[in-house]
Amino acid sequence: MQLCKSEASNLNLSLYSPHIISASHPALRNVEVIHTISLYTHRASLPALASACRAFESPALDVLWKDLESAEPLVKCLPTDLFGIDQGDVVLQKPIDDKMWDTLSRYTSRVHSIAVKQTSDPLAIIEHLGLIMLSCPSTPASLFPKLRSLVWHGGGTRSAAEFLRMAFVPSLLYLDMQFFFSFLRIPLSSFVSSDLMSSSPEHGLEISSCNRRLVL
Repeated sequence: MQLCKSEASNLNLSLYSPHIISASHPALRNVEVIHTISLYTHRASLPALASACRAFESPALDVLWKDLESAEPLVKCLPTDLFGIDQGDVVLQKPIDDKMWDTLSRYTSRVHSIAVKQTSDPLAIIEHLGLIMLSCPSTPASLFPKLRSLVWHGGGTRSAAEFLRMAFVPSLLYLDMQFFFSFLRIPLSSFVSSDLMSSSPEHGLEISSCNRRLVL
């Protein structure tokens, strides 16, 4: 069954009517229709669509989390009081419990691509992300089992290294890295060759760039 964009949009709007939802519209039993509506829904409306009806929860979340243009959603899905500042450094105020890990894994398991860029992800977000990854009790492949593409144009800090360690998974097919830092703290070339290549031996990994840009 094929739906054009206008048909999908019209049906999508009708789903916000409680009458339609409670009446179990026949379209809600068609997986292809549900998937098409989710694809054509504006990104900002996908959380509402996922909450509007159980049939749409998984398809809408799949679309919402498939391609991340920032690392911020990975941090924002956890409680805001989880992080604090101690002597100028970002710290965890309390351990990340099983419920929080389940919430995070529920979303990270849907991610196919991540693009982290210095212009869109401030240092604070990267520090938060590094703490999360450092505390992760799971293996990288279980946290990002579907990750195919990773773009990292940002700082070469310890926090960045912790995230990259968890993002270098066997499913990764495309890698584009450019590091910006005032001085080198981590031997990035050996870090990439040992961790990344050993995690992806069974297929060809396309590396677009792996540059170290010194900003003095």
